Amino acid sequence: LGSFLMGLFQDGSSLNLAIGVPLAFVSPSHFLQAYTVFHLAFKTGFCGSLTTFSGWNSEMVIMLVGGSEANTNRPTQFWKALL
Repeated sequence: LGSFLMGLFQDGSSLNLAIGVPLAFVSPSHFLQAYTVFHLAFKTGFCGSLTTFSGWNSEMVIMLVGGSEANTNRPTQFWKALL
């Protein structure tokens, strides 16, 4: 989800559009075009932490459960997940 939102907040120049607007998915006269500092904070802060947390959360579930159903011989790593 975070990567999708980061892509949605791309500017026009990085997408090689004719108009270099800060937000490519809204019209050039839209009021959100003026908040360029907010765009940077949203992309790096919120979206970056969202993708990092979801990746960390997936790894913790794998460590606690002990692997996938196809590999049931893999023991749980409960104590490593807590540290």
